[in-house]
Amino acid sequence: MKPTSVFLTEPEFISPRWLKALPQACIKYSADLLPSLTTDQIVWIVTGITDWQKLTRHYSQQGYKVITLTRQSNLDELRDALIHGARGYLDALSSTQILQQAETAVFNGAMWLPATLISNLVGIISTAVENQRQPADLSLLTEREREVTELVIQGESNKEVANQLKITDRTVKAHLASIFKKLDVQDRMQLMLKVRGITKE
Repeated sequence: MKPTSVFLTEPEFISPRWLKALPQACIKYSADLLPSLTTDQIVWIVTGITDWQKLTRHYSQQGYKVITLTRQSNLDELRDALIHGARGYLDALSSTQILQQAETAVFNGAMWLPATLISNLVGIISTAVENQRQPADLSLLTEREREVTELVIQGESNKEVANQLKITDRTVKAHLASIFKKLDVQDRMQLMLKVRGITKE
């Protein structure tokens, strides 16, 4: 099943990449205009529009997957988005490929967050629980998988990892799938937390 998307924004702010990436999506300017949604739909909400936090909470509580689109990413806004139930947070002007990847990841139950912000956030959390660390057992990984992991927890994107290791994006994705399975994590953020020894009880 392929998800469909609804973008909530304002008339003055629309990216042509949204419909290029997700041709079946629709763009709305007011919550009152939203069609009846089904749980296989993703609601993309531009941060900064009126009541974006309330809208994020409303749709996430109704069981919809919500991705927030930022005009200028920062940790405070990311925190607000996550607190209100967003499963994704990315630049509103992201490339069509990134938009498609975010849609797929969130629809399949993972989170999609900016690598650089995740790295900063994990660093803050790591400092706060320094004495409670129980780092993941990286001996479960192959040497190449450990190299990929090290770059990912530094905040590098798949493309940057591929360039540094001189492998293809597809190979990076294959390594990440194997890493996630071996370390029992679902996404990059969980990987960063687990490698740094910060896990949920």
